Amino acid sequence: MPWFWSTESSVSNYENFIRISELVMAKRLIEVFTAGCSVCEDAVRQVKDLACDNCEVVVYDLNKKCDTLEWEEKAKAYGVKSVPAVAINKKLVDYCMNNSIDIETLKAAGLGK
Repeated sequence: MPWFWSTESSVSNYENFIRISELVMAKRLIEVFTAGCSVCEDAVRQVKDLACDNCEVVVYDLNKKCDTLEWEEKAKAYGVKSVPAVAINKKLVDYCMNNSIDIETLKAAGLGK
């Protein structure tokens, strides 16, 4: 019997299975904030190269305004002070706070896993 199967739970075994499946299959949200410059474009390329099938990469070029101001609001909420910056699952990756691209830090934060 699988470990998530329970004979004592008030939640059905099927519901447990679905919850665990959703956690395992959930896409990792990778948000890249850029200014459209060559340094930012290189960072975008590196992130996309490292991304796996479980990574959904979204790029926000802050020089291109969106109608809803969603990009600017996200950048502010995440604490983006400079670009390029990367947030994984809605959390700014620490390297971004030091103004340098560090691939190992991105991998440790979940990129490409």
